Amino acid sequence: MKWLLIAILVHSMLEWIRSLRRGFAARRNIIELETSAHKSPVSIIVPAWRERGMIEQCIRALKGLDYSNWEAIILAGGPDGTYEAAQQAVNGDPHFRVLTRGPEPKNEALMRGVQVAQFDTLVFLDADCIVEPEWLAELVKPLAGGADVSLGERYPLQETWVTLAEQMINMQAYHILGSTSVQGDRSIAMKRSVFALIGNLPVHTYAREDWDLGLLLKKAGVKIAFAKKARLRASRPSTLGEYMKNDLRWRRTHLAGLWEHRSFLVKNPRYAASQLYFYLLSLALLVAFIIIPFLVYLRPDLRLFMIQIWLLIVLWLSARRAALGGEIAVYTGRLKWLFKGWALITLMFISMMISNLAVVSLGEKAPFDYKGPRQPL
Repeated sequence: MKWLLIAILVHSMLEWIRSLRRGFAARRNIIELETSAHKSPVSIIVPAWRERGMIEQCIRALKGLDYSNWEAIILAGGPDGTYEAAQQAVNGDPHFRVLTRGPEPKNEALMRGVQVAQFDTLVFLDADCIVEPEWLAELVKPLAGGADVSLGERYPLQETWVTLAEQMINMQAYHILGSTSVQGDRSIAMKRSVFALIGNLPVHTYAREDWDLGLLLKKAGVKIAFAKKARLRASRPSTLGEYMKNDLRWRRTHLAGLWEHRSFLVKNPRYAASQLYFYLLSLALLVAFIIIPFLVYLRPDLRLFMIQIWLLIVLWLSARRAALGGEIAVYTGRLKWLFKGWALITLMFISMMISNLAVVSLGEKAPFDYKGPRQPL
């Protein structure tokens, strides 16, 4: 047991060293894109369903854009008066067109927006996002530099321990590890020719449109760039209850998507491993937590040893996760992130629990009500 504890401590120390080095390296290698005079006309497509509380703020933010040639197509609807709120917020501004949206899936609304868009550069934006004035100019820069698709940066509207932990995970993924995973509330820009490559968006999915779009782009082999200065604030789950509800919904639909695209995963094992890693780790931890009490029951004399094993597993996972706080603190130069390790650890174990719940409840219909009409699995 002593040697196992030493091994875990050494491994955790090495993980911290690696994380800190990675944070320092990312900080040294920050490359700012040169400001481009290229300002091609842009069509911004905003699907909004039951978003009366956010669509007015979204439209007000778009009116403040530091960009000259753009249009916004708002596809709005819902029993809460979202369409009427959008019309009132637009107030005759020629940059906007407000179209009615019925009870169709989000991707169907997006495709209708693409059909009526005037310009060659398309931007998809969620209705619960509030953009900064320079957001659009920064978002299209990578397209002018040769990228096929550009993703914006997202910050939460509310700062709670839940949203801050999620932000740290995303900062590591996008700023340090160079992820180009598609998330709709980050905003997405692409040329119409790229959209034509992927064909029609699937409309049968339940609340995983962004993941489906990302997979289609991956299959098409396009170049995706991250525009970290294309900043917006988005509505994110701010309480633990909201996070658990949202995470379970997403994981169920994500697992269903992996099964639907299993032939692609078989041909791309590295991508499959990246998608399945957390589920497998969560299942392994669950099995360990089930087996250990069973072994204690069979061998009461080994109770202390089994409890020590259980605690060492928790210690190892916690130390690895807490290292992310140091990594982000080094990268940003802000010590506050170093002391948020407890939030990362808490969210990790909760996500593991939700991951296992998603696996065992995969066959259920639409798990939770979600803003916007979605079709069940």
